[in-house]
Amino acid sequence: MNNIRKGLNLGVGRNLAFLIAIAALVSVFAFIAIAPTDVDSSYPDHGDAGGGVTWKWDPETRTLTFSKTGSGDGRIDDQPDKYLPLWGHAFEDASYVVVEQGVTYLGKRTFAANIDPSIELLTVPADLEYGTFSAFSMRGLKAIKLTGNGPMAAYDSGKWELPWYRSDKLETVIIDYGVTSISDKVFEKCRTIQQVDLPATLKKIGADAFSGCRWLSKITLPAQLESIGDHAFFECALRSIAVPDSVTYMGEGVFMNNFKLTYAKLSYSIDYVPDDTFLYCYDLATVSKPVIKIIGKNAFSNCKAMEKFDFNEGLVSIGNSAFSSTGLKSVEFPSTLKVIESSAFGAIAALKSLSIPSTVETVGPAAFGMCAYLEKIEIGDGVKLCDAAFAWCVSIQYLKIGQNVTVESQRTFDYCKFYLDGSELSFNQLAGHTFVGKDLRLVAVDWGQGNHFPGCSGVRDNSTDRMAHPTRVGTEYADSLIISSDDGRPNTWQCAEGCASDSRNRPD
Repeated sequence: MNNIRKGLNLGVGRNLAFLIAIAALVSVFAFIAIAPTDVDSSYPDHGDAGGGVTWKWDPETRTLTFSKTGSGDGRIDDQPDKYLPLWGHAFEDASYVVVEQGVTYLGKRTFAANIDPSIELLTVPADLEYGTFSAFSMRGLKAIKLTGNGPMAAYDSGKWELPWYRSDKLETVIIDYGVTSISDKVFEKCRTIQQVDLPATLKKIGADAFSGCRWLSKITLPAQLESIGDHAFFECALRSIAVPDSVTYMGEGVFMNNFKLTYAKLSYSIDYVPDDTFLYCYDLATVSKPVIKIIGKNAFSNCKAMEKFDFNEGLVSIGNSAFSSTGLKSVEFPSTLKVIESSAFGAIAALKSLSIPSTVETVGPAAFGMCAYLEKIEIGDGVKLCDAAFAWCVSIQYLKIGQNVTVESQRTFDYCKFYLDGSELSFNQLAGHTFVGKDLRLVAVDWGQGNHFPGCSGVRDNSTDRMAHPTRVGTEYADSLIISSDDGRPNTWQCAEGCASDSRNRPD
């Protein structure tokens, strides 16, 4: 019996020891499971990064800092492909990364990790250069701050990979006081950027600097800015923009494809509007500008909300398609205008009347083509009309052409046929003549110094007893023709054979 009792006591003792061991293991695993994820104390918290640069990890602020502390060129060494840098585990746990002034180069895989950390802010010198895959694990970057004095380093797309290029969460860009330039393409296609803070020291914004930042809806350009490169804000979401008067140079297409842009102020130090400046800015209605001499090609094309524009005295040239497909309802050209280039006012649906002064030397090909509701046209003496200048203007009601007008080809008034004495005019005889249109709603004629349509039947001018040939509207003949006197005042007319028996005045 005693042996049995001893055996039972021994078995209980062993079981108890086993249970205690299991409980201890469970406690260890539980501790491991709930332990904080901060960098293990077995990993270093500082060290050498090469080129006289040291790194330091602060677990309390979760900040990883690179500083130039020793002799050297400030270039962080390239890191091996298969291993994390010495600071890799700190980087994985970081919320803030600071690269201080004096560091000149980030080597290959400087910011490499097994996971992409959520970096709240990356602070780097504006003149820092970057190696291939230097920012391999920066997809979680939310904000960038560029520091220093002087220009930003020129971005070399063949050799550099900027840290923010991999991020799909970048919202804020801060350019610190002292930086004087933003390089070409530096934030190109960073579509999630919503806020950009620019310093008062900034002088230059490079070409395509913010091109494709599709969420950028507001930006304030500093008062001392001097230059804006080509397509600097192409395809952003700007609602309004004010270019300071300090700007003396603007490249092409600076605000192109800002579909929601409603207001723009141009620099009063520039006397031209560059090519493509506001192309496809559909909602642009108001432009504050200085005295402009040259308006470039496509400058305001497809600004459909633009119903009026001040064509100031001093304006000399309007470029190709400059106002095509806009919402302009009328235009008043200055006496200084010399050239209206091809398609400059093409396809403007709201344009109803037009007067081209005799100071204009050339109206380019299709300059007013497809202005489908253009009703009244006056062309001054000596103007040259190029190929298809008024092609497809199918609603003309009044047309006056001055003396010595040169018509370049039979396509100048394509689909606008004009007749005298029942015969179609040859296009080299247009100058000084007045017209009745066929296959158009051309129902008004200014007699000017041209022929008086003798022998035509249809409409009689009460004051002169002149007759005019009938017109057509679509497939039906019009029953009326409005005649003006030589001094431009309307005469009454009475219907002749085939017309209704009433009389009217020419409408305004």
